[in-house]
Amino acid sequence: MKRVVLVTAHFPPSNLAGVHRARIWAAHLPEFGWHPIVLTSHWRHYEENLDWGLEKLVDPSLEVVRTEAFGTKPVRLLGNMALRAMWWQRRALDEILTGQSVDFVHILLPDHFSALLGPRVKTRYGVTYGLDFMDPWIKDRPASKRLFGKAWVACCLSYLCEPWSVRHAGLITGVSPLSYAGVIERNPSLQNKVVTAPIPMANSEKDFDAIEKGYSPAIRFFDPSNDHFHLVYAGTMWPAAIEVVDRLLRAVRNLIDETEFGKRLRVTFIGTGRSPDDPNGHSLTSRIERYGLSGFVSEHPVRIPYLDVLWHLKAASGVLIVGSTDPHYTPSKVFQAVQSGNPVMALLHRESTASTLLKDSNAGFVVDVPDSGLADVDEIKMTLTSMMHAPAERVTVNGSEFERLSARRGTKELATAMDLACAESSFEARRSFNP
Repeated sequence: MKRVVLVTAHFPPSNLAGVHRARIWAAHLPEFGWHPIVLTSHWRHYEENLDWGLEKLVDPSLEVVRTEAFGTKPVRLLGNMALRAMWWQRRALDEILTGQSVDFVHILLPDHFSALLGPRVKTRYGVTYGLDFMDPWIKDRPASKRLFGKAWVACCLSYLCEPWSVRHAGLITGVSPLSYAGVIERNPSLQNKVVTAPIPMANSEKDFDAIEKGYSPAIRFFDPSNDHFHLVYAGTMWPAAIEVVDRLLRAVRNLIDETEFGKRLRVTFIGTGRSPDDPNGHSLTSRIERYGLSGFVSEHPVRIPYLDVLWHLKAASGVLIVGSTDPHYTPSKVFQAVQSGNPVMALLHRESTASTLLKDSNAGFVVDVPDSGLADVDEIKMTLTSMMHAPAERVTVNGSEFERLSARRGTKELATAMDLACAESSFEARRSFNP
């Protein structure tokens, strides 16, 4: 069996969304001939609240190497986890690569600065490495940022580090082709030597088993037994999605004003705060109050444990997915939303792969969001009405279409891509890979 090191700055019990990609890949890779080793930083260096329930979903037999990192107290000079752990993770990689046979190193981004570990893997040890872009590293030019500001410095560093980090890569993966298209364009030499593979975000089909067995969260944000239609959004909120939410709130206001039926609607936003652990870091509450929706829409800004999220999705009447004005954005929450068994309403960019998935699988109601983010308010209102009239038992999902992008299928495609990147094959053979 081949051996792969998955390098990730965060791993359970971190409750950041990105940890699921490494967790799921590590769980399924042995089925496809790869023994995974996870290299990450120790949880005592994480700044977010820990989720020990998520840690229980990790196979206890998985080999996990946890490293030290620079701290953030008493003075927080550096916050980026990849940079704080860089020195120790480099040493740990050296020990792994000299102490045992390793066939591949795959580095998961973000944190994007972890990519700096890649070139040395190839030049010193001759081991092929890959980079997984869950999000593009470079999104803007430095000229668009305030001169010498934090964002300007980060942007300049990205432009400086990306070419050096990717130059020896044998594989580039991402949640969609758009998430790494810019990397190939900026580094045209990669076009003749690198394998690329789009592997959408997915949740393990087994994660809901704990909910089915009677798991109960410490806090419930609504009572699923009452007569209200509970629409739940659980996830982060960011600037490109705010204007999409604003249109949603206008549609909710109109629906409530125009119909008695609409007064049954309750919308709950969970984990949408500006900071994961700040109970006062509301990002939507002022807008909710502006539309007079305090009795119908609520925001709970703190991120809650993963299994608590699954419970709320399962207990809801419907699940809300809010996308972005960025077409590359493919929310991982689309998979857990469908797996909840409830009707799904998604506001997504028309070019998002998640939009295509939901439409092709008949798994949800989709409202297209143009680049401006100005989705039609009346269309959102009509879609809300349709969803409230469509209980879960009337939603028939095309399982074969959904399985095509399942966690297991995605891991199989990663294994195939790593096999191809490691093979002594021609560019023509590599270019033919199209999962």
